[in-house]
Amino acid sequence: MCIIWTESIIMSKKKIIENHSKFEAEIEKIISYGEEIIKNLPNKNEKKSIEEKCMLLEALLLRSCALWENFIEKELVFLVNLDPDKLISELGLPEKTKLNLKFSLS
Repeated sequence: MCIIWTESIIMSKKKIIENHSKFEAEIEKIISYGEEIIKNLPNKNEKKSIEEKCMLLEALLLRSCALWENFIEKELVFLVNLDPDKLISELGLPEKTKLNLKFSLS
């Protein structure tokens, strides 16, 4: 029993580390692209292009928020060892709560 529990902890830690690494890499890409957009901002006379680039930056921010939400969902599941009942308990939700855990854990 102890060996299985230890292996489970090791696998959970690996998945948590993978989750962190993937999230950090995606955020780095977004930051890099955002910096590129900012560097290439045209002069103030080209209003339309500035507005378009602002919209692109807003889209990057929204993308970052979506990545954060996905990261947190996975993190919560990993931290309670993929046990929906334990997750419900940890979050203090009513016992009848139905969770949608059909997102990809890879």
